[in-house]
Amino acid sequence: MEDSIRKADILIEAIPYIQKFRGKVIVAKYGGSAIDNPAAMRGILQDLVFLTEVGIRSFLFMAEVLKLIGVFRTQAARRIS
Repeated sequence: MEDSIRKADILIEAIPYIQKFRGKVIVAKYGGSAIDNPAAMRGILQDLVFLTEVGIRSFLFMAEVLKLIGVFRTQAARRIS
């Protein structure tokens, strides 16, 4: 119950920003130590999906693209085996 209240409070606080940025494009840079952190990767992707659902368009700029490709391949290999 407390978790639901906390999430509701966050969404209520976000409403003015959602209204202000609806229809706009935001750019998110993904890189650094976050590339080596699957939880961070999952979190930012979930956030970008949420933004899309509320009408905010996003562009994910991936720093260190080759390193990120290696992370994706490693994770894919783990799922296959």
